[in-house]
Amino acid sequence: MILLRSLFFCCLLLLCFSASSQTFLLDEDFNDCSLPAGWTTDLIGGPGNFGVQQVTNSNSSGTGIDGTCLFLWDDDAAGNNTPAWNLTLNTPTIDASAYTHLTLEFDLHFRDYSDTSFMKIYVFDGTNKRQLKQLKNQVDGNDFDSFRHFVFDVSGYANANFSVSFEYDDENIWAWWAGLDNVELIAEDKGDNILVEHFDDCSIPNAWTTNIASGVDNWQFGESPNNNSSATSINGTCFAFFDDDIIGQDAADSRVQLISPVFNGVEYATYTLEVDMVHRFYDLSTLSFYVIADGQTRLVQSFLGEDVDGTNWSDARSLSLDLSPYRSENMQVMIEFWDGDIWAWYAGIDDFHLYADGTMNDVCENAIEINAGDPCIDVSNANAIFRGDDPSCFANSVGGLWYSFTAPFNGKVEINTGADFNDIITVFSGSCASMSEVACYNRDELGFEGEEWILDGLTSGSDYFMRVSGAANTFGKPRGNQCVTINDFWGTIPSGPSNDGCSLAQNLIVDAPCTSGTNVNASSDGPRPESNDYSRHDVWYTFQAPSSGKVLIDSEAEFSDVIAVYAGNCLGFLEIKSNPYGQELAVNGLTSGDIYYIQVSGNFATVEGDFCISVREAGAAPVNDDCIDSELLTLGAACTEASNMQAATESSL
Repeated sequence: MILLRSLFFCCLLLLCFSASSQTFLLDEDFNDCSLPAGWTTDLIGGPGNFGVQQVTNSNSSGTGIDGTCLFLWDDDAAGNNTPAWNLTLNTPTIDASAYTHLTLEFDLHFRDYSDTSFMKIYVFDGTNKRQLKQLKNQVDGNDFDSFRHFVFDVSGYANANFSVSFEYDDENIWAWWAGLDNVELIAEDKGDNILVEHFDDCSIPNAWTTNIASGVDNWQFGESPNNNSSATSINGTCFAFFDDDIIGQDAADSRVQLISPVFNGVEYATYTLEVDMVHRFYDLSTLSFYVIADGQTRLVQSFLGEDVDGTNWSDARSLSLDLSPYRSENMQVMIEFWDGDIWAWYAGIDDFHLYADGTMNDVCENAIEINAGDPCIDVSNANAIFRGDDPSCFANSVGGLWYSFTAPFNGKVEINTGADFNDIITVFSGSCASMSEVACYNRDELGFEGEEWILDGLTSGSDYFMRVSGAANTFGKPRGNQCVTINDFWGTIPSGPSNDGCSLAQNLIVDAPCTSGTNVNASSDGPRPESNDYSRHDVWYTFQAPSSGKVLIDSEAEFSDVIAVYAGNCLGFLEIKSNPYGQELAVNGLTSGDIYYIQVSGNFATVEGDFCISVREAGAAPVNDDCIDSELLTLGAACTEASNMQAATESSL
């Protein structure tokens, strides 16, 4: 048996996560005003004008990006009619093979000239240099202190010889300049990679699929030729996009879907999708993210009525989506673009990164060991799946969390779930691979409070599994918080009332003094009164109808009770009348001498208490039992005694 005792002390909400930490594999601000150790440059042509320095060019009012030294490419200072030059700045080689989550950040100012000079940023993936970004037709302002902060997820390129290159090319024209500062490569423990796709192969990736729900055009993979964008892609490399602008005004309504490979969504507790996206909208065009799981397609987030995040491909947003609420053994992400049945603009995605972290005890193999006397830990089944057969005492369960315990030598344990939702306890013997249900408990059928159960008959020293799940499609919510404890029980298990069941009904004598009773610990095996389908925990009585056929039943209950009267027998009942508000019930038209059954129950699950029940023969109805027989009262006269016993209810006219 896999018992994770340590989870009590290291896990919060029974979701065990690694502590989030950042490691700076590269952190360079160039403040030493010299080329740092391990950094190299590759010059083609030239000589050019470059190096680590402060800006001294009088055509810029700033001395640098942050007022300190930076790496500078200054074609303006090199002068007109100088030889063409291309200079690439390379970071040191970094062993990033042990990291699954890498983020590259830097500050860059780039001022081109005449749409010719360019900047390109590359990473080395262990085999080839991969282009992350190209900047062309780009002016970040006239001065170096006008810059942009770039952030790239480069997790998919982690390797033992990782490096970054920054290439500047003046394209044989007297151009302006570029400046680089504050370069960081951050390794962060976010969890394990599940799917990482940069679309840099310029074709649909392996195991990805597309679907044309309407229209004839499909997602494309490459760079966009659309002249209405100043950039050809999100980061200067290939990406996935749909360009409604290019296919033209006369194209059919287009709804296209890009679908990820299938992945197992229950191996971890949390699943997070990070993706770069852009949506230039028009009218009703929409970009939506869905999860496909368990035969359902569920919307996670949709973008409608706004440009995300601008009008060019390069105006992308980094989007983070929590997919944990959709956990399933077979999951897919679907990205859908709909042009709104109109000639719209475009949408694209890049750097798709799905990662997962933590474990959850919603599978038997991750069962949490509970020992007698251990403090409870607040947990939630909000994102939990349900594994195994439905419990025998309820037919539709969701969100099952698993525990394990060892039976004491007397075979009795007291279980308390502390749940704020409608929960069910199921106990199993055996192993995760082969188990048998031992007992099932759902006394609080309607989720009024958490289950409290004294379980007997366990085998001393044997190990058991316990699943606490939610009751779906019934009263009360099926998901919420719980705080489970198990304790050895050495006392006497409380027994139910002696008349707990129709066959144990206690006889009442008409007009005799009241008889004390209780429904504490009563079961709920009887029929539900028509006036209250939620009544539970019933006890039973019989009486013989008097000659008048009229009785008044008085419970004097100290709790919210329901009283019902039945004809027939325990094998087949016919309800005569019931009162969902309890306390008393007047019944007429009974057959003299026949035996009738009284059911006293709680108005709701776990509503219990004591009462003193009596059955009296009822007299005649009052003479002023209806409007037409109303009794005249004289102003100023003494009070007139009256009783509403046996009075009927007359509707107002």
